[in-house]
Amino acid sequence: MARLTTQLKLPAWTNPGWFLNYFAGGLSAPERKLVWMIGLYDFTYALSSVFMNVFLFRQSNDWKVVGLFNLSQFFFVIPAFTVGGYLSRRLSYLLCYQLGFLFNALLYLSVLVWREDSTHHPLELGVLGGLGIGFYYLGQHALTYELVHRHRRDYFFSVSLVLSSIFRILAPALAGWVIKNVNSLAAQGHWGLNGYHLIFLVTLVGYLGLIIESTRIRVKPHKGRFLYFSTLLHPANADWNRLMVGYFLWGVRNGVFWFATSLFIYQLFKDEWVVGSYGMASNLLAVAASYLLARWVAPKNRDFGVLASCLLMGAASAILTWRMDLTALILFAVLNSIGVSWFQVSFSAASLAVIDRAFEGKKRRLEYLVVRELPLGLGRMAGLLAFLGAEKLFGAPGIRWSFLGLGLAQAAVWLCTPADPKAKRRKT
Repeated sequence: MARLTTQLKLPAWTNPGWFLNYFAGGLSAPERKLVWMIGLYDFTYALSSVFMNVFLFRQSNDWKVVGLFNLSQFFFVIPAFTVGGYLSRRLSYLLCYQLGFLFNALLYLSVLVWREDSTHHPLELGVLGGLGIGFYYLGQHALTYELVHRHRRDYFFSVSLVLSSIFRILAPALAGWVIKNVNSLAAQGHWGLNGYHLIFLVTLVGYLGLIIESTRIRVKPHKGRFLYFSTLLHPANADWNRLMVGYFLWGVRNGVFWFATSLFIYQLFKDEWVVGSYGMASNLLAVAASYLLARWVAPKNRDFGVLASCLLMGAASAILTWRMDLTALILFAVLNSIGVSWFQVSFSAASLAVIDRAFEGKKRRLEYLVVRELPLGLGRMAGLLAFLGAEKLFGAPGIRWSFLGLGLAQAAVWLCTPADPKAKRRKT
């Protein structure tokens, strides 16, 4: 039997890593490992993040509760990045990566403990969520710098975005279907567990699995001083300071739209399956856009990519100012999915290029990754506060008109994105 097993040749596609090896053949083994980890995190995050907001809104029917949860998240991302930077210098990048998984796991453990009383603890939940996001993304960015060769960054981001988008297609639709059907069984007395609670339990197990998986990553320690304030306040960084304004403007829009559209869908249909299907369709468009970008991205195309994507996202925001119905939300999903995919590839690569040529960029990569989170977080909080203020003062019309300002802020990001001088020379 053993001899028969060894002689049996299975098709290549039966190998779980076949797709990644085929599509990401230009990446090294550590780079493919990191792509896989990013994809698994995005699947786990997408499974519950949207429905965490829907869960809080459904229980409270109050934008303020959801707003406080997200506002505290945005705030605590900033200290998580800063503390993570110090820990990374003294211990390891990998520690921050694992702390991100841990705090995300604690978030969903807390929701499972508090259940329907979670609406009374939006600040506490936001603290855990913010620490989880901050520690995770600092670890991911640092590991990207550590493991990905600089000439393969555009390709790496494209491959990572495609894989993550595929996982994000499955996650919200699956979660919405499970929540709707389990809630229906629970209402009939055939199931003792709420659908939201089941999804949150699966998410908790997923994060615990990621902690175990992360122990297989090997990185070299980079011990030294963490020069946060001198990097933040250094005067000889014109391109970097200009990019910081761009990050602030990107945060202004990003702080609202990442959760608001799902709540609008829920308000229209009161159906978690429709919410999940909307997320599935949006991410399907992102996959198509990312796949095309993987064959087009290059340093010479970054400037045009940032401009086009900013205009697409700005136009998507303006549509919701014009009208707020299913047709408008579908148009928003089309323009926004393409724009965000394009923006993430071009803007991420452009920002890393700016860091490379900034003051002591190679030596202070970690500090620059931490510093850029400050304007991004402040922008998210500013945009969310403006949104909540408009809703409180003017109701539904205030919400719609606030989207116009958010769209204009996104369109202005291109003006704050320095062009790569090397790309210009190659083009000419």
